[in-house]
Amino acid sequence: MWASGSKASSGLASASLLVDRGSFTPHDWIQTDLTLDDAAHDLDLSGIVPVGTTWVQLQVWISYTTANKFMFMRTKDYNMTETGMRLYTQEANVPICQRPWLALGADRKLTYTLSAAGNTVAVISVVGWIVPAT
Repeated sequence: MWASGSKASSGLASASLLVDRGSFTPHDWIQTDLTLDDAAHDLDLSGIVPVGTTWVQLQVWISYTTANKFMFMRTKDYNMTETGMRLYTQEANVPICQRPWLALGADRKLTYTLSAAGNTVAVISVVGWIVPAT
Protein backbone atom coordinates (compact mmCIF):
# COMPACT_ATOMS: atom_id res chain seq x y z
CA MET A 1 0.00 0.00 0.00
CA TRP A 2 1.33 3.42 -0.93
CA ALA A 3 0.92 6.46 1.28
CA SER A 4 -2.01 7.59 -0.86
CA GLY A 5 -3.74 4.28 -0.25
CA SER A 6 -3.45 3.08 -3.84
CA LYS A 7 -0.83 1.28 -5.90
CA ALA A 8 1.46 3.33 -8.11
CA SER A 9 0.95 2.96 -11.85
CA SER A 10 3.54 1.05 -13.84
CA GLY A 11 2.78 3.05 -16.99
CA LEU A 12 1.74 -0.18 -18.76
CA ALA A 13 -1.81 -0.70 -19.91
CA SER A 14 -3.56 -3.43 -17.96
CA ALA A 15 -4.01 -5.36 -21.19
CA SER A 16 -0.48 -5.46 -22.58
CA LEU A 17 1.22 -8.28 -24.39
CA LEU A 18 4.89 -9.19 -23.93
CA VAL A 19 6.42 -10.48 -27.15
CA ASP A 20 9.59 -12.59 -26.91
CA ARG A 21 11.39 -12.44 -30.23
CA GLY A 22 12.86 -15.90 -29.66
CA SER A 23 15.93 -17.14 -31.50
CA PHE A 24 17.20 -14.91 -34.25
CA THR A 25 20.38 -14.27 -36.16
CA PRO A 26 22.26 -12.14 -37.05
CA HIS A 27 22.32 -9.18 -34.64
CA ASP A 28 20.20 -6.22 -35.73
CA TRP A 29 23.10 -3.75 -35.64
CA ILE A 30 26.87 -4.24 -35.40
CA GLN A 31 29.62 -1.63 -35.17
CA THR A 32 29.78 -1.14 -38.96
CA ASP A 33 26.05 -0.18 -38.89
CA LEU A 34 26.56 2.36 -36.10
CA THR A 35 28.26 5.74 -35.89
CA LEU A 36 30.99 5.92 -33.23
CA ASP A 37 31.73 9.61 -32.72
CA ASP A 38 30.56 10.66 -29.21
CA ALA A 39 27.42 12.22 -30.73
CA ALA A 40 23.76 11.21 -30.55
CA HIS A 41 22.24 9.30 -33.49
CA ASP A 42 18.82 7.78 -34.21
CA LEU A 43 18.24 4.04 -34.15
CA ASP A 44 15.09 3.17 -36.13
CA LEU A 45 13.32 0.04 -34.86
CA SER A 46 10.28 0.35 -37.16
CA GLY A 47 11.49 -2.52 -39.35
CA ILE A 48 11.54 -4.87 -36.35
CA VAL A 49 8.82 -3.92 -33.84
CA PRO A 50 5.17 -3.38 -34.81
CA VAL A 51 3.20 -0.14 -34.69
CA GLY A 52 1.90 0.45 -31.16
CA THR A 53 4.98 -0.93 -29.38
CA THR A 54 5.35 0.92 -26.08
CA TRP A 55 8.49 -0.75 -24.61
CA VAL A 56 11.39 -2.60 -26.18
CA GLN A 57 14.02 -4.88 -24.66
CA LEU A 58 17.48 -4.83 -26.22
CA GLN A 59 20.61 -6.88 -25.79
CA VAL A 60 23.63 -4.59 -26.06
CA TRP A 61 27.33 -5.59 -26.13
CA ILE A 62 30.33 -3.26 -26.24
CA SER A 63 34.08 -3.67 -25.94
CA TYR A 64 36.91 -1.16 -26.40
CA THR A 65 40.70 -1.34 -26.42
CA THR A 66 40.73 1.05 -23.43
CA ALA A 67 38.64 1.44 -20.28
CA ASN A 68 36.09 4.18 -19.59
CA LYS A 69 34.40 4.07 -23.00
CA PHE A 70 30.61 4.13 -23.18
CA MET A 71 27.29 3.62 -24.89
CA PHE A 72 24.22 5.66 -23.97
CA MET A 73 20.77 4.84 -25.27
CA ARG A 74 17.36 6.39 -24.58
CA THR A 75 13.95 7.07 -26.05
CA LYS A 76 14.21 9.54 -28.94
CA ASP A 77 13.54 13.12 -27.85
CA TYR A 78 14.11 12.33 -24.15
CA ASN A 79 16.74 14.83 -23.08
CA MET A 80 17.94 13.18 -19.86
CA THR A 81 20.44 10.34 -20.20
CA GLU A 82 19.24 9.14 -16.78
CA THR A 83 15.99 7.99 -18.41
CA GLY A 84 17.81 5.51 -20.60
CA MET A 85 20.67 3.04 -20.52
CA ARG A 86 24.35 3.67 -19.76
CA LEU A 87 27.02 1.06 -20.37
CA TYR A 88 30.68 1.71 -19.53
CA THR A 89 33.78 -0.40 -20.13
CA GLN A 90 35.59 -1.06 -16.86
CA GLU A 91 38.59 -2.75 -18.45
CA ALA A 92 40.16 -2.83 -21.88
CA ASN A 93 39.18 -5.65 -24.25
CA VAL A 94 36.50 -7.11 -21.95
CA PRO A 95 33.05 -7.24 -23.57
CA ILE A 96 30.16 -6.14 -21.37
CA CYS A 97 26.46 -6.73 -21.91
CA GLN A 98 23.18 -5.24 -20.75
CA ARG A 99 19.52 -6.06 -21.46
CA PRO A 100 17.67 -2.78 -20.89
CA TRP A 101 13.96 -2.08 -21.31
CA LEU A 102 13.39 1.31 -22.96
CA ALA A 103 10.17 3.22 -23.62
CA LEU A 104 9.38 3.62 -27.31
CA GLY A 105 7.45 6.50 -28.88
CA ALA A 106 5.11 6.31 -31.85
CA ASP A 107 8.04 6.84 -34.26
CA ARG A 108 9.69 3.64 -32.87
CA LYS A 109 13.10 5.32 -32.64
CA LEU A 110 15.76 5.41 -29.96
CA THR A 111 18.81 7.66 -29.66
CA TYR A 112 22.27 6.16 -29.07
CA THR A 113 25.75 7.56 -28.44
CA LEU A 114 28.96 5.52 -28.67
CA SER A 115 32.53 6.50 -27.73
CA ALA A 116 34.61 7.26 -30.80
CA ALA A 117 37.99 5.58 -30.55
CA GLY A 118 39.11 2.01 -29.89
CA ASN A 119 35.88 0.08 -30.42
CA THR A 120 36.21 -3.65 -31.00
CA VAL A 121 32.58 -4.71 -30.41
CA ALA A 122 29.28 -2.83 -30.62
CA VAL A 123 26.24 -5.04 -31.06
CA ILE A 124 22.54 -4.26 -30.58
CA SER A 125 19.73 -6.80 -30.84
CA VAL A 126 16.00 -6.44 -30.19
CA VAL A 127 14.97 -9.36 -27.98
CA GLY A 128 11.39 -8.44 -27.07
CA TRP A 129 8.72 -5.77 -26.85
CA ILE A 130 5.42 -4.82 -25.26
CA VAL A 131 2.31 -3.93 -27.25
CA PRO A 132 -1.28 -3.32 -26.20
CA ALA A 133 -3.28 -6.54 -26.30
CA THR A 134 -5.94 -6.63 -28.98
